[in-house]
Amino acid sequence: MNRRGIEFTLLQVEPGLWHWRFKIGEKVTTGNTKANLMGLATRRVQQRIDIALKQAVRPGFWQPDSANSPDTPESHAVAANSALSV
Repeated sequence: MNRRGIEFTLLQVEPGLWHWRFKIGEKVTTGNTKANLMGLATRRVQQRIDIALKQAVRPGFWQPDSANSPDTPESHAVAANSALSV
């Protein structure tokens, strides 16, 4: 199956349990999901792919304590000082 150009596999391990796998770049992501319907299991994998794609595009976005975060007090002080100097 395919989601936004990412090929993924979905395999029923037993009734109500699905194993999935996809690869973005060099990173392979695998997991299991519980669902009685294949459509629901597929949707859950697609949601995981969407999250992984967002993280791949903006790796620091999901880490609010990173140095480049706009929420750090230092960035607010710099923004306030630059606004005063204008």
